[in-house]
Amino acid sequence: MASGLEVLGAAAAVAQFTQLGIELSKNAIQVYGSIHGTNERTQSLYDATRKFRDQHAVVSRHSQSLAHSSDKMEQVIVKTMEQIQATAVDLLKLIDGLRAKDPKRLDKVFTAVVKTKYHESDIEKLRTKLDDLRRQLAEQSVQLISVRVTSDIPNSLSSMEQTLLRGLTKAKDDLSSAIKLDQTAKVPQMLSNMCGMMSDVNRQIEILRSLKYEEIRDRWGRIQDPHGKTYSWVFEATPADTPTFPYSDRMQSWLASQPRLTPVNFLDWLENGNGIYWITGKPGCGKSTLMKYITDHSKTQAELKKWAGQTPLVTAMHYFWFLGTPIQRSYEGLLQSLLWNILRQCPEIIQHTCRARWDDQALALTRWQLPELRDSMSRLTADHLTKTGKTLRFCFFIDGIDEYDGDHEQILRFLLELSRADNIKICASSRPWEVFKNAFADTVTRANSFELHHYTRHDIVMVIDSELEPYRTRWPMYDAVLDELMQEIADKAKGVFLWVTLVIKQELKVGLEGRDSIEELRERLRNIPEGLLPYLEHIFKKLPKGYKRDAARLFMVCMRSTSPLPTPAVEIIKTSNPHALALQNPVASTSDWDAPDHIEEVRAQINTRCRDLMSVEPASTPLGGCVPDMHAVEFLHRSVRDFLEQPVVHQELVRLAGKGFCAQSTLFAVYVSLIKKLSVARAFKKDRSSVYDCAQTWAMLALLHESHSATATVHLKLLEQLDEAMGTLTKTIDKFQRHWTNWANSKPRWGTGEKHEEVLENNQRDLLGHLIELGLVAYADTILKKTSGIMNRKQGRPYLDYALRYSKQRWPYSEADEESSSLFKGPQASVVKMLLNHGAKVNEKIYTDNDRMLLDLYLDFVTNDTNKNKHKDHMPILRLLIEHGAYCILVNDRDLNDKVRAASDGFGVWAGDALIAAIRANAKKYERGWIQFFKLW
Repeated sequence: MASGLEVLGAAAAVAQFTQLGIELSKNAIQVYGSIHGTNERTQSLYDATRKFRDQHAVVSRHSQSLAHSSDKMEQVIVKTMEQIQATAVDLLKLIDGLRAKDPKRLDKVFTAVVKTKYHESDIEKLRTKLDDLRRQLAEQSVQLISVRVTSDIPNSLSSMEQTLLRGLTKAKDDLSSAIKLDQTAKVPQMLSNMCGMMSDVNRQIEILRSLKYEEIRDRWGRIQDPHGKTYSWVFEATPADTPTFPYSDRMQSWLASQPRLTPVNFLDWLENGNGIYWITGKPGCGKSTLMKYITDHSKTQAELKKWAGQTPLVTAMHYFWFLGTPIQRSYEGLLQSLLWNILRQCPEIIQHTCRARWDDQALALTRWQLPELRDSMSRLTADHLTKTGKTLRFCFFIDGIDEYDGDHEQILRFLLELSRADNIKICASSRPWEVFKNAFADTVTRANSFELHHYTRHDIVMVIDSELEPYRTRWPMYDAVLDELMQEIADKAKGVFLWVTLVIKQELKVGLEGRDSIEELRERLRNIPEGLLPYLEHIFKKLPKGYKRDAARLFMVCMRSTSPLPTPAVEIIKTSNPHALALQNPVASTSDWDAPDHIEEVRAQINTRCRDLMSVEPASTPLGGCVPDMHAVEFLHRSVRDFLEQPVVHQELVRLAGKGFCAQSTLFAVYVSLIKKLSVARAFKKDRSSVYDCAQTWAMLALLHESHSATATVHLKLLEQLDEAMGTLTKTIDKFQRHWTNWANSKPRWGTGEKHEEVLENNQRDLLGHLIELGLVAYADTILKKTSGIMNRKQGRPYLDYALRYSKQRWPYSEADEESSSLFKGPQASVVKMLLNHGAKVNEKIYTDNDRMLLDLYLDFVTNDTNKNKHKDHMPILRLLIEHGAYCILVNDRDLNDKVRAASDGFGVWAGDALIAAIRANAKKYERGWIQFFKLW
């Protein structure tokens, strides 16, 4: 049973959709029924029809989310929704059939008028039916409010949603009182007010949900908690010379001899400071652990409240993670995380902060774009908030800015600008790269910064002492030696916690458990190189010889993967023939994915092959509640990946992996195998939407990685299995039985910042078009050769259009995420040439885009493309199209000039002139051909 809010939200969306249909039916009669209809009115009606069609898809999702409810009241509402959808489909078919095929020709317009007059009564019947159904839905909604809202409050998603729902409950009680007192005159207005309140509640919750992504708290949960009393010095006005810990006199004396530390001034900054406080330090020195310690500590909140005074305080945090999913290392991920943290604490400022999304309800269904996110963040400044009569103070904690995978200067400019506001300050951490030193130079000058590795010596001693305590108890004779070893490790660590952790586990404990002599223990430490990367090389060289091939393959595949891979992937990666094994694997249950035995087996395989360079950890899974304990294989730390990416090390990995091994193509096999393992029977009973979204993402990644394969092999059978498996999954959620590729962008993910609009498909997408769009030339060429006549049978967009235009909104990657976005190649001359060789027509009209021609649409696409390599990417394609006779019909030469000039911006004036001349020449050839035809006729 769904929550009352979900059902009411669905009912509200359907009611709004019904109103659109009623208005559309009236306008259709007025516009299509008049011979004097202007182009503007016709275009306006066409836009309204398109909006109505788009909303129909939204309404379908709402009703599908409730379709399997066992609640009788919900079943009644769903039945009404389905009747509205069916009526809407009839109305769309009728209106589509009335549109003049060519509004410029009087005979076509006259025919449309006659048809409209003939079908006017049919349209009226449908409009009346929609009106009746809307009234019926409203009555059912009132009944639902009376029964369900109050009982749903305790089960709502969050305390914020509970507060919003209580407002609805009061409105429902007022309505009930009015009905009991027979104050019927008040009922219509109260219902209207309730609808408005319900709409506001839904918008607030929809906006919050659109900001939240699956992994939003994942990195925080993975960061190790600080040990004991480590890091407590950060809240001290003056760091203690020696920690308050019961060490031996030898250790106390040694610690007292260490250089005196300067104050970090963090406590003062929390209470009195402004701008940015920068925490920096070497890789692996514990910056993320410190940031987690700070953000979770009650002292932080207490000091910040002193800074805020009487003004309400809001804190928000974000933890970048380079080894995580694309959104975890993206600009969008940062802004969405901060906004989600802020607005769930202050829902009353959602309307002000997310102005565009609030005003346009359709935007709530789309992914956030980078400019929109930046604008929303800028509205948090005091200057903007005062317009709403609201005053707030904000402190943001942002960990690992160096783990952002994009232009660091871009994100730094924004953060510096934001921190200049009187009511905003930011605590950020990063490695000490020059780009950060330059950006935070003023922060360093004001002593609002420190290098963490200089302050962790005492903390490291605490950790070592804690780890060695059991050995002191068992072997008291080692006491003095262990003090000596502690000092040596702390000296060689140079403040890097990760180095200490690895040395204790890989060297010291091994020696102690093996009862090494004192001299042998000292020799072990002497042989350990200083510095994290040299020690990682030391571990790498000691990998077991018999497992080096497997280790190299695991390293290479995980380096190419855009996010940590689920544990079942290991079986595919380490086999000698990944594609053959993926083919053999049957469609199986996911039951073993979260089984303890399976996880321990994979953990043992990783430990023996990769030692401590990789680990098996709980995964933030897009499978929702279906596989709650799923684990993934990931690098121990970003420094491990940095080490493996060194040219010399990478060359060694290639050698060890074996001749012909391709990480990209292996990932194709991995993702196909994972999709096949998704069990319809088990997973879909629990969370169909999450499982299907996961399958869609894996299918996209499979094809994107295969498009970058260095091998020339076409794994057609594996592709067919992917198509079959996705088709099986799609049938369980799509009653219209559309091809699975039509769902590639059906559920919005997160933004790209691109200007490209969605490319209309009308559910006529297929696998070949998908492959062409993704740039899998060899696969598309093989299918075209294998299937005769397929080019001419395609409905909707022609295949050539897929090679020319793509909807960047479809791909779940950030433009700032260079590794991920580089997987998608965009338009390629090789694909266009291949299609032209197969007989693709360059001058087709596309009815889903108002009968515009291919070249016309492609020129618009080129204009909006923000790619820096625009000239390199698009000029060869334009040349190919022109050589094959492409042209476009526009109103006049001026329109052609403007369109080509806009598209060729950056190509050079000569290129624009040449394009215009070539297009005109092709158009004249076409005109001469028709003149000759008419003469012969």
